[in-house]
Amino acid sequence: MVTKIYVIVDFFVQPASVAKSLAVQECHELAAVFLLGKAKCEFAAKNLTSEASTLFTAAKYFIQADDKLVCTNSINYEDNLNCAILCLLRAARVNNFITFNIYAYNRSMN
Repeated sequence: MVTKIYVIVDFFVQPASVAKSLAVQECHELAAVFLLGKAKCEFAAKNLTSEASTLFTAAKYFIQADDKLVCTNSINYEDNLNCAILCLLRAARVNNFITFNIYAYNRSMN
């Protein structure tokens, strides 16, 4: 039970390191979920660039998880693929917001 507490504490301290550890163990779907938690923290901290980067990495892990299911001929309902698409769409929306803010700032300087 003590190890479970450490895992929970580690999640709140460093979700990216937990995700990286899970990815090394080829648990790509769980790694992506941990990265979604990190992206939510980045969103709360208003760190848009890091949020977009984290969402992109989470999408990559979801695609790897889907690819693993396809390669092993497992039953695949394409949930991981749908999650990857949603992560990429959210990252594009965040990137578009950053680009719009830079454009608006440059226009106000002229």
